[in-house]
Formats: sequence, C-alpha cells, structure tokens
Amino acid sequence: MDLTRTMKYALDQLVAILLLLGTGPVLALLALAIRLDSRGGPFFLQERIGAHGRAFTIFKFRTRHRDSATMGRGVPSSPDHEHSTRVGRFLRRTSLDALPQLVNIALGEMSFVGPRPTSRDHADAYTPRQRRRLLFRPGMTGWAQIHGFDRLEWAEGIELDLHYVMHYSWWLDCQILLRTLAVLARGEGCSADTVDEDPSSDADPGELPESAETARFEIATEAMAPEPEPVSDLPRGDDRPRVIVVGTGGHACVVIDAIEKQGVYAIAGVLDDATSAVGTAVLGYPVLGGREMLGRGELPLRAIVAIALPAARGAWIAHLADKGFELPAIVHPRASVGRAVEIGWGSVVLAGAVVNSGTCIGRGVIVNSGASVDHDCVLGDLVHLAPGARLAGGVRVGDRAHIGIGACVIQGVHIGVDAIVGAGTAVLDSIESGANTAARPLQRERPALQEMPALPD
Repeated sequence: MDLTRTMKYALDQLVAILLLLGTGPVLALLALAIRLDSRGGPFFLQERIGAHGRAFTIFKFRTRHRDSATMGRGVPSSPDHEHSTRVGRFLRRTSLDALPQLVNIALGEMSFVGPRPTSRDHADAYTPRQRRRLLFRPGMTGWAQIHGFDRLEWAEGIELDLHYVMHYSWWLDCQILLRTLAVLARGEGCSADTVDEDPSSDADPGELPESAETARFEIATEAMAPEPEPVSDLPRGDDRPRVIVVGTGGHACVVIDAIEKQGVYAIAGVLDDATSAVGTAVLGYPVLGGREMLGRGELPLRAIVAIALPAARGAWIAHLADKGFELPAIVHPRASVGRAVEIGWGSVVLAGAVVNSGTCIGRGVIVNSGASVDHDCVLGDLVHLAPGARLAGGVRVGDRAHIGIGACVIQGVHIGVDAIVGAGTAVLDSIESGANTAARPLQRERPALQEMPALPD
C-alpha cells in the first residue's frame, strides 16, 4: 500500500473514533427510536467484501419492518414506503442509517470515501479488471454514490468505482465529500448500501443483476476457450503495475491464477532457466527466458517467484533482491487473513488458506490452498505449507521447513530449520532442525541457503 493511502486510512480511523465518541448519545437515541417504532433490533448486519477480497460485517440502522422480506411475494410488490418503518424513512432520507458504519471505519474495514461495499456473489462474478475495485477499502460515500448509483446499471456503477481507484487523490476525496454534503443538504440519500435490506437474514445478498450473471458466464466461457497466443504487451488502457512470474511448473499456474484473481498486477511474462521452456507459454503468458533477461529495460523491476522447491525459490528471491527487484506478497482474494498479520515480501497465500491474527509470515513463504495457520504463529523464510496443512496457535516454524499435505501441528510446537513433516503426520512434540518425519525419507537435495539480502529502499 502506498504512503498516501496509509495516511488516508489512519486519518479515517482517527476521525471515526472521535465521531463515535461525540455522537454516542445520538446513536443511542436513534437505536431507541427504531426499537420503539417497530419490532426487532435496531441494527442490520450483513457480510460484505472489502479490500483485497476480505469479508467483514457491515453495520447500519435497521430501516425496514421485520416482515418486509415476505411482503409482496406472490403478489405485486408493495411500494418501498410500505416496507420501511416511519423512523426508517427518516433515516434513509437523511442517510443517518449509515452512521453505525463509523464502527467499520474505526476497525479499519471501511473508509469515509471509497468504492461501494459489495456482496460475495457480486465479487465472485467480477472479471479480473473489475476486481481492481477491491484494491481500496469500501466507502460510506464514493464516486458512484454521488453520481446516482441507484439509477445506474450494475456495470456502470462498477466503472465509476474503477474510475475512483485509477484516479484516486486527496483532492478527489475532498470533491466527493463536498458533493456528498450537497446531496444531503438537498434531502437526498447517499447511502453506500448496495443490497436490499432483508431483516430475516444476516446475509442475504439478493439476486445477481443480469449483468453480473453475464460476467460470470463470460468468465466460464473464457476458461473453456483455446489457450491464447503468447503475447508480451499489455492490453491498451491497462495501467496496472506490471509483474514478471518466475517458474513454469504447476505451482506457477496456481500463483498466476491468484495474481489474476487479486487483480492488482498485470502479468508481463514468465521467466525460467530451462532453455526448453523459452518460446512456450504458461496459461497464455510467454516464457521470455531465464536470468539472462534480468536488467533488460523492457522488463518491469517487479517479480513473483512461483517455484515450490525452497532451495530454487530462495536462490531466485536472493538474486532478484540483489538486482533491485520489488518482490510483492500475493494473497488470493478467497484466502482469509486476520488482523495484525505480517506477510513478508515474496510470500504467497493461496485460495482457501486461513491465517489468523497475530501471525508473522517470513519472506518467500508458500501457504498453500486450504492450509490454516492459527493465531500467533511464526513462519520463517521459505517455509512451505502444503495443501491442507494445519498449524495450531503459537507454532514456530524454522526457515525452509516443509509441512506436508494434511499434516497437523499442535499448539506451541517448534519445527526446526530445514525440517520435513510428512503428509498426514500429527506433530505432538518439537522437531529438531534437519529432521524428517516422513514415513519414507524424501530424496530431496536441500542445500543451505545464504541469508537473503534486504530489499533496497
């Protein structure tokens, strides 16, 4: 994340906390009015997808009757005012129903200005380009809201959000806030909510718009289409940062999929030292060559190493860092990453993985599909967690250790440097460095790796 956005979010949280302290009595009175006006609790909670595809619970005041979910079913639908409570109509008209989202901002899940919060079904239907709107935290207001989102087609609203992502600046945020105040002064709602409120469920995103279903069909069609001819140039108008992927094996395919789903970077090509791979393609991306390509002006100084073997992965990471390459971490949008998690550069967290709060992941680590890491674990550099591996809380894993498929490690255990935990193993005691718990020793050469240099500033 760039410094400007870091400052934006820090200021958001500070202001949100101050506003919560100052408006606490108002929030309490509104909650009481809702409770007295109609049956049910004062708040409406729903799952939304935030920055980088992470799920969170959005807060707002309930504005509809508890039975509104069944009103109009089987007969012509009732007007909206028949679904809303008396207090709810006032809250919607003044946008005071969104005040509880100050809690989301204080928790670092939302921002005052940003793309609209979206549902999981909608996020799953996004194309790689549309997923770029998930680069920013959702906002209470935004570019789409001040342009009358409720009157726009689904795809048009996404394009407005993408405009904000691509042209973000402090000045743009100020313009949006000023225009939002003008909308509110005219008595028009400017809610960030994009899904109909259904008090009978905590998370009912409703039906996908027709354009969302079309997008999902297009994604499925692309997956069945013939592999495209290798190309090295990015599509015109794609101004995402370019990245090179290192590796051509099966793990590289999985990492490429994660990069595409994350939508942050555009892949410019693939590198591999195997001369036989040059001129071929991996998932449509051309193999440009090996290390001899480094330093050429046409290559971006940004790379992601997608090699499973720790020795080869570490050698490439050290070499790229020495050449001044940026080595970003990749987190698949369908991975779950908790609060206060540190992920070192060059690491990848793949689909279905769970990394709980307080965990520290070193450099060049692979947290594979379906693996889980409980709270306060520490993973050293170049660790590989195979699919389905499970680490309980407080586990320490040394550099270059390999935790096999489906292995389970109980809480507080230490796994030594270069240790191998075999597939399906239950680890009840600490394992010394270099030990191999596999039922049959793996014939794998694991040369010692020099300490990786720090990335240049």
